[in-house]
Amino acid sequence: MNKDLTILFRGGISTYTGYGTALCSLVSELTNYVDIALWGIDTSMGLPREVTNILQKPIPQKIGIFVDFVTPFNAYGKFKNTYSILYSMVEQTGFTKNVDKELLKTYHKVITTNPIARDVFGEVVGTNKVSVVPLGIDPRFWKYKKRKVGKRIKFCTTGYMNKRKGVDLAVEAYRQVRKDYDCSLDIWNINNAPMPKKWLEIPDLKIIERPTLKVGLRDFYYNHDVMLAVSRGEGFNLPAVEFLSTGGSVIGTAWAGHAMWMHENFAYPVKYKMIEVSSISDIFPKNMQFIDEDWLVKGNKWAEPEIDDIISNMVRICENPDELKNKMENTKIIRKEFDIRKVAKHFLCEILSKEEVKNK
Repeated sequence: MNKDLTILFRGGISTYTGYGTALCSLVSELTNYVDIALWGIDTSMGLPREVTNILQKPIPQKIGIFVDFVTPFNAYGKFKNTYSILYSMVEQTGFTKNVDKELLKTYHKVITTNPIARDVFGEVVGTNKVSVVPLGIDPRFWKYKKRKVGKRIKFCTTGYMNKRKGVDLAVEAYRQVRKDYDCSLDIWNINNAPMPKKWLEIPDLKIIERPTLKVGLRDFYYNHDVMLAVSRGEGFNLPAVEFLSTGGSVIGTAWAGHAMWMHENFAYPVKYKMIEVSSISDIFPKNMQFIDEDWLVKGNKWAEPEIDDIISNMVRICENPDELKNKMENTKIIRKEFDIRKVAKHFLCEILSKEEVKNK
C-alpha cells in the first residue's frame, strides 16, 4: 500500500460509542498501510496507543482522502478540494429531520454498513456512489472465552439506552421469563438515561451506570451468557458483534445492520414487523418516550420485535442450555468474517479502486 497517501478521518474518537469504537479500530489497523491523520470532534479516556500516537501528530498540509466517519446529521460535507467520503449509518428506512440531504450530495462517495442503509443513501446521492463495508472488531482483543453455563442464565444488554435500542422490550421480556426461570439481567446504561425506578424491583435486574475502559467491558461480556439486542433499528451494532466474538450468544432482531451477522448457527433471530417510527410505546410509561422528535418522520419505518418471540427465545435458552453451548462454540465465524484486518482491506479496496482516487 501507499504510505505516502494521507487519509484524514473526522469523527468522535471514543471508547463508549459505536462510531467512536469503530473508528479507533479502523484507523489503528489502517496505519499498517497508509498514513493516517485524525480530526476529532470529541475524545474519551482509554484510547488505544495507536490512536493517541496519531492525535499527537499535526495534521499535514497535503491530504489525499478525507473520510467523515459520523452520523448523517453530523456530516461536514466535502473537505476543500479533497476526495471526500462519508462513512455513516442509518437505523430506519429514511433520514431523520436533522439531516441536510444537500450536504450529503457534496461527498464523492458514501460507505455504509448494510444494504438497507445503502438504499436510503442511494435515494439521495445515487446508488452508484454508495458501497457497503461492515464495521470490524479485533479478535486479538475480543478473544473467545468458553462460558461455564450454569443453572442460572445470565442475560445482559448494553448501549445508548433509548427506545430504538429496545431496552423496554428487553426488560419486559425478562420480567415475564424471570417469573418461571432462574436468570438475571444486567443493563449497562452507558448514557445514564433515566430508567423507571420500578425496574429495580424486578428480581435479579441490575442497572450499571459507571463508565469503563475496554477491558472492563470485555470482562462484562465474559461474565454473561446471552446479550439481548432487541433493537428496532441498527446500523450494525458493534457491541453485539464484540459479544459474539468473545463467545457469548445473542437474541436479536434480524433486520438492517443485524442482518449482516445474524444467524441461527450462533444466535437467536427474533421475529418482527415493520412499523412507522413512533414515540409511542406500549411498555414505557407515557412520560418516558426515549426518542428525539427528529426521529419522527412520516413514512419512515423500523422493525418492531415481537415480544412473545423474545420471551420464547429466552425460555428456549433456559430450558435448553446445551443448545446455547453449541451456538457459543459456533461464534468463530464472527471472528473470521468481521476481523478488523479483513474489514480494513475491504475499506481500502473501496476507496482506492476508483481511478479518480488514484489520480489524487
